[in-house]
Amino acid sequence: MNFFAYEVLYDDEHIRKLKIISDLEESTAEIDKDNHKIVFHGFDESFKWALHKDFVERFLWASLTNFPERKHAGFGSG
Repeated sequence: MNFFAYEVLYDDEHIRKLKIISDLEESTAEIDKDNHKIVFHGFDESFKWALHKDFVERFLWASLTNFPERKHAGFGSG
């Protein structure tokens, strides 16, 4: 398992729903493409202890922009 990873659960032209996984927890997130917002649902421990939320958001936006067809990605070692 990666230290941080995501898997796309749903994707259309307006929204992308993700399953978010880290070494500390597992949760979901939604990327609102129209309003350029990411909403994390219950993914708090990782942001408090190991990851910086801004870094994760930049990673998710870059993945969506550069590799929109990819349905999963991750980084780090776990």
